[in-house]
Amino acid sequence: MNSAKTSAADASATGLQRPAWQTAVIILAVLFALSETVYLVLGGVARICLAESAACGLLATGISQTLFVNATDVSGVPVFSNIFAIGLPGFNNLFYLFISGLGVDGIGQLLSTVAASVLIGFMITWGYVAASAGRGAMTRLLLASGFAVAWWVLYNNTEASVYTTSFLALASSRYLEIPLGTFSLFVASFFAGRRR
Repeated sequence: MNSAKTSAADASATGLQRPAWQTAVIILAVLFALSETVYLVLGGVARICLAESAACGLLATGISQTLFVNATDVSGVPVFSNIFAIGLPGFNNLFYLFISGLGVDGIGQLLSTVAASVLIGFMITWGYVAASAGRGAMTRLLLASGFAVAWWVLYNNTEASVYTTSFLALASSRYLEIPLGTFSLFVASFFAGRRR
């Protein structure tokens, strides 16, 4: 009788848990929102601070000059561009849609990288959630590091292919995406719990 009650309790508890892919979607949505918000806020401030005759403080101007730059695209159209990564791989799409001033010529490439960022982010997050389920903290941290490196390599290699640029050129300004990815996945694993 006791074993029957225990089995029923285990079954009902398991039934309440989300599958790994659903958990991955929730985690990815939160990480996407956080990363995109950081780019939008800092990019918006930087656009103001790097404009001619701007009166920003030394700290705001210094940070803006480190992360962003006024440039021109291949067609000679002025754009405001991110030059140093401050978020997760590929999760700066809203910045390029709303703040950068990207020309019509670049929309096709941008949409390709948007699709890649979401697809690769989902695959990495889903894989991490499935692999880290029921593991100890140290194992989850090691897995988070491995998945973060894979995320960084896959996305930046894809972007380098889309924009026909060097992977190493991108890597030199995006290396912080690895510890940010590791930290994000590791923290998310505490909220994900054990999934089936």
